[in-house]
Amino acid sequence: MNLLFIDDDKAPIRYYLEELAGGGFDVTHCRNPDAALCLLKEKGCIFRLIILDSAMPPGQRYTHADTDAGLTTGSFLFADIRALCPDTPIILLTNFVDLEWIVRARGTNVREYRKLDLMPLELVEIVRNMTTIQ
Repeated sequence: MNLLFIDDDKAPIRYYLEELAGGGFDVTHCRNPDAALCLLKEKGCIFRLIILDSAMPPGQRYTHADTDAGLTTGSFLFADIRALCPDTPIILLTNFVDLEWIVRARGTNVREYRKLDLMPLELVEIVRNMTTIQ
């Protein structure tokens, strides 16, 4: 099962990626918004689920956007992903619960989890549950 994981972190994300792969998921990891958008435009909505970090460097795509020093880059990327893949479920990883765009993004096709509280095995179970429901 194809998953897209978009996050610029290196060390902590490695554990999530390893557990997801060990759980039988085919995970594509993009470290920045530009790579993720390029992949989605090139291949279309081939992913059963997208895991998106809420804060990351803006890349070329959002260089001129007000990303609040990368704090809200995820909001711009989220909007572009929704335009390209409107029905694909998204897991939003964040450490910022009070950002206005995150509050607006909550809904049936979006689940929000705190990175600091989420163990890799927990993410595997969440992904497994979300993909079996779809």
